[in-house]
Amino acid sequence: MRELLKVLIVDDELMVRVGLSATIRWEEYGFQVIGACENGRQAISEIDRCLPDVIFTDLKMPDMDGFELIRYIRENHFATKIIVLSCLDEVEAVKNAMKMGADDYILKLSLSADGLKKLLGQLKETIAQDKSQTGSEAESSEKSPEKIRQFYSRILQNGIRSQQEEKLFLQYSPRARVCSQFIVCCCVMDAASVPEPEGKDLTPCAIDNILEEFFQELPFYENRQPVPPERMILLGFPDCRCANLETILQYWHKINSVLKTHLNITCSCAVSQPFEHFRQLPKVYALARERLSDCFFTGKESILLCPAESVPKKKVVVSSLVISLQSMIDNRNREGAAAAVREWFQKVGKESQMYSQYSIKAAVSGVWALISGYGPLSEEESKPELLGENDYFFSFFHAEDLEQLAQILLQAVDSLIEIAACGQTTHPEIATLKRYIAEHAEEEISLAEAANRCCLNKTYFCSLFKKEVGETYNEYCERIKMERARVLLLSNNCKVYEVGLRVGIPNESYFSRRFKKYFGISPGQMRQNRELRI
Repeated sequence: MRELLKVLIVDDELMVRVGLSATIRWEEYGFQVIGACENGRQAISEIDRCLPDVIFTDLKMPDMDGFELIRYIRENHFATKIIVLSCLDEVEAVKNAMKMGADDYILKLSLSADGLKKLLGQLKETIAQDKSQTGSEAESSEKSPEKIRQFYSRILQNGIRSQQEEKLFLQYSPRARVCSQFIVCCCVMDAASVPEPEGKDLTPCAIDNILEEFFQELPFYENRQPVPPERMILLGFPDCRCANLETILQYWHKINSVLKTHLNITCSCAVSQPFEHFRQLPKVYALARERLSDCFFTGKESILLCPAESVPKKKVVVSSLVISLQSMIDNRNREGAAAAVREWFQKVGKESQMYSQYSIKAAVSGVWALISGYGPLSEEESKPELLGENDYFFSFFHAEDLEQLAQILLQAVDSLIEIAACGQTTHPEIATLKRYIAEHAEEEISLAEAANRCCLNKTYFCSLFKKEVGETYNEYCERIKMERARVLLLSNNCKVYEVGLRVGIPNESYFSRRFKKYFGISPGQMRQNRELRI
C-alpha cells in the first residue's frame, strides 16, 4: 500500500476549509487531508504533531496570520510545501508570502477540481524529486529501527557536527523543534534482575510500554537504544518552567515499582540537568552515562541526578592494603586479611564520588598482581580487554558492584592463604624471597644469591623451596618471568624486544625461544591470538 502525502488546510472561513477538503478525492491522487485549522496557532500544534508534507494556508487570519505561520514553517520544517490561499485583492500580500518561502498560490474564487489536480501533480513530482535528491539517511531508514539506532549511536559518540545531522535529528524527532528545554535519562535494567528469556523474549517490549505509559503525557518523549542494553530517554518541554527535575525523579521511582510488580525486574537511571538545545545532547548524555556508572557504588534501583559538569576523579591509593595483605598472607591470617579488605572497601565506599568504577577495579587488579606474584601492573596493562576470562583479573573487571568486588578479592586472598597453608609455616624467608622475585622480574637472581638471601646453603635451600612452593627454584623464576612477559606483551605499547628487556632477557632471539618453549607459541603469535590472553 502506497504512503499518502499529508495535507493540512488552514483558513478562518469554515466554507473554505470544507470546500477545499471536498473538491476532489484526495487519496486517488496520493494525498490525505489530515486536518483543518482556523488560524496559524492551531496549525502549529498540528504541524508539530503530524509533520504534513503540504499546507494550504490563508494569509489573513485572527490570532496568528499566514505570514507568521509561513515564517514558523520555514524556520522549523524545511521540507514542507506551502500553498497560499489568496483573494483577488491580495497580490502584494501573495508576493510577500512567496518571498518568505511559500511555494505557490491558488485563488479561492477560481479554485476548480482540474486546477487542484494539476497543482497536486506538480507538488507530488517536486516532493519526490526533493526526497530523491536528499537521498537522506532518514528518508531511507524511517522504517529501519537499526539505522535510526546507528544514527543516534554515532551522534552521541561524535556529536552533532553538521547541518545535515541536525536535519536528520529533527526528521527522526520532529517534536524536538518546539522544545526550549530538554532532560535526558540514561537507563539500564539491573543485570541480576533480568530474567532469562524462554522462547521469544517480550520483556523489552513490556519495558518500553511501561516507560511510554509514564512519559507519554509529557510534551516530547523519545525512547532510543543507541548502545543496547542502555536506553536513552529524551524528554522535551516547550517552556523551561515545565522541566521539573523532582517530578522526573519521582517518575523513575514509580517506574521501578511497576517494573518490580509486573516484570520482577528493576532499573537504574541517571537523570541529567535541564539543557536548552538538542545540539548539547551528546555532551549531556556522556555526563549521564558517567553518572550511571556510579550505580557500581550505590547498588541496584539507583535513581541518580547528574551534576552540571563532570566531577574530577582522584587516584586510588592501595599501598597500605598491599602491605597489610602481604603480611596477613605470610602469617596465614585469614581474619586479619578479611578485616583489611573490608576496612579498605568501607573507606572507598564513603568516598565513592571521588573515584570512577574503572579506577577502583584497576586498583584491585593492581593489588592482586602484587600479592599473587605478577608484580606491579602499568595503567596500560590494567585494561580489562588485556585480561583473560578464567582468572581473578577477569572477575574483578566484571564485578557488578562494590560489594561483589570486595567478595571476589576476599576469595582471591583466601586462595593465596590456602596455598601458603599447604606448605611449611616455619620459613617466612621463602615468602619474602618469592615476593622479591615477583617485584624484580627484570633481574636474574642466581640460585646461590637466592640461597644467600635466605641464609641457607644451596642444597637445603633447593629442597626447602621445592617443598614450600611446589616447584623448583628455576621453574618458579621462569614462570614468573614468562607470566610477566605475557602481560606485557598483550599491552600494545610494548615491542617484543622491550618485553624481553623488562623481564631480564635482553637478547630478543633468546627471549623468543624461551617464550615459545614455555607457552608453545611465539610472542608474535600470542599477540595475534587474543584468546590466549591471561
